Amino acid sequence: MREIPVVVVNGFLEAGKSSFINEVALENTFGSGVNTLIISCEEGEVEYDDRLVASGKVQILSIDSEEDISTSQIQSIATRLKPEMVLIECNAMWEDNILDYLPQNFSLYQICTIIDATTFEPYFANMRQKFLDMVIDSDLVVINRCEDDPKTANFKRSLKIINSSATYLLYDQADQELHLESDLPYDVNTPIIRVKDEDYGVFYIDMFDSHARYDGKTVELNTMVMTSPKLPPNTFVAGRMALTCCADDMQYIGHLAVHRPGEKVRNNTWAHITAIVHYVYNEGAGEEEPVYEVIDMFEIPTIKDPIVSLN
Repeated sequence: MREIPVVVVNGFLEAGKSSFINEVALENTFGSGVNTLIISCEEGEVEYDDRLVASGKVQILSIDSEEDISTSQIQSIATRLKPEMVLIECNAMWEDNILDYLPQNFSLYQICTIIDATTFEPYFANMRQKFLDMVIDSDLVVINRCEDDPKTANFKRSLKIINSSATYLLYDQADQELHLESDLPYDVNTPIIRVKDEDYGVFYIDMFDSHARYDGKTVELNTMVMTSPKLPPNTFVAGRMALTCCADDMQYIGHLAVHRPGEKVRNNTWAHITAIVHYVYNEGAGEEEPVYEVIDMFEIPTIKDPIVSLN
């Protein structure tokens, strides 16, 4: 049976999901002529472009509530339309996952999450778990209606702690792609980049985004030491616990550190390290990742605020 690629579009109400789907569907319909099924689980302010249905290439299936989800209904439409692509506009407030109701030959191709920067703060503060559920498995995250200011940069950094492997695109109020100027809380042009405890989250994310800033540079920071027999000899992971959703949902984020042979390193302790940053290709991750070459370290007491918060 022929597999049909499925693109899932997540986001809160009025985030811009319908506009995003319009662009994708119009490009497919009038560009490559692909038969497309749009499954809409939410009725927002923006409607689907009339040209889509008029083209005869697009069928729209509206599902008003979770109780109305039907695998047989989706399969029936798919059999009649024979779509070559499926776009799903999800409802962030539903508990059920619509992917569980798709026919077997519907194959997940990409998960996209659309976020409105103007409502980011209240949603992120009050519906953190919903944010986590949407972003953590996304391949693409689009933040629209952005301002070119430090606050927008913080939005992106907060999300990248949840999912550092996704592609992040930012758009301003005029729907033009936005490339933020750096607004780092530390100086990257000094001989030693000194990272304060409260700036670790910014530092961690920026190391992934801006290799040229850190490759070959010396950094100094406090870190939580994690060791494991599974790690290579003379290495540990230097990082921090990060609060991604709630007190019960924290994750350890950090980078591999190579220390001098014979150096005393104790698991689950705190250390002040000075290290040279190198980028090394990680075959498992399929990308270059930062690795610390430790040139000095000593044990310290637990720092005052050990948890990296995404607020």
